[in-house]
Amino acid sequence: MDEGDKSLTLKDIARMAGTSVSTVSRVLSNHPRISENTRRRVMALVEEHGFELNPAARALAGGRTGLIGVLASNIGSGFFAEVIHGIDRMTRWQKGHIMCSFATDYRDYHTMLRRMSSRGQVDGVVLVAPPAQLFAQPMAFDFPLVCCASAPPEASRWYHCDSITFDNREAMIRIVDRLVHERGCRHLVHAGGPDDNFDALERRAAFVQAASRHAHIRAETASCGYETNDVNRALDPWLDAGTLPDGFVAWNDATAVCILERLKSLPEETRKTVAVTGWDDDPMDGLIGLTSVRMPMREMGEHAARLLYERL
Repeated sequence: MDEGDKSLTLKDIARMAGTSVSTVSRVLSNHPRISENTRRRVMALVEEHGFELNPAARALAGGRTGLIGVLASNIGSGFFAEVIHGIDRMTRWQKGHIMCSFATDYRDYHTMLRRMSSRGQVDGVVLVAPPAQLFAQPMAFDFPLVCCASAPPEASRWYHCDSITFDNREAMIRIVDRLVHERGCRHLVHAGGPDDNFDALERRAAFVQAASRHAHIRAETASCGYETNDVNRALDPWLDAGTLPDGFVAWNDATAVCILERLKSLPEETRKTVAVTGWDDDPMDGLIGLTSVRMPMREMGEHAARLLYERL
């Protein structure tokens, strides 16, 4: 590509294609009302000269930026990495790109969404496991939103907000039944997640419901949070050799690994009697022998992005 090609404008591409600037803009924005011949002619020139339209300029002109925003709360979890990988795969198939940001709490989510909306930075946003508090007040944005791994009822008050999530109830019933019938467990503890996480709340409720189907067992719950210290603190009452349950049902793999680490401090013959299950099916689970619920994380990301493109 010549150095001069970098300074090409929409007007230059339109002149070489023998069409109007607005037609070139529509081609770059994937507008449906463009003939296939015109689309091929314009795109051939775009690829030949390495032309790239500035996203901000395209947004100001009323077109698309080609960018999909992704907001998540945690980059340290394999779950988020896999979901974002799926979003990116679908976005690239649509010849777009993603712009990822990480928010600390629901106020940070609000701030970042407003910035994206007011500046026309993205065409839409996928919210990955957003905090429940985010939807406490109805808000409207001029781009579509998709909640991934979250489907709070309050989200219906938000304009153009779709949801995709996992069937937590059915999976929890199967894992509790397995622990009771195959392992003979009579005392189960659900090591749950934070109170502002949709999946954590769903799994906690599903655990209580699944356990209630077995009248002869004892079932308890604990809210563990995200961090290792929080997990250890929450589970202290049950991680002593004298109060160990038959099994821990962890809300995610990271929590299950924390439990396994704590059990290592107990005599081998004691910890062998305790079943531990996870949730996410991290690739490392097989190496440590952890039974875990498989989450189709990449597929969820792909479906979330597909929902967003359907709105667009």
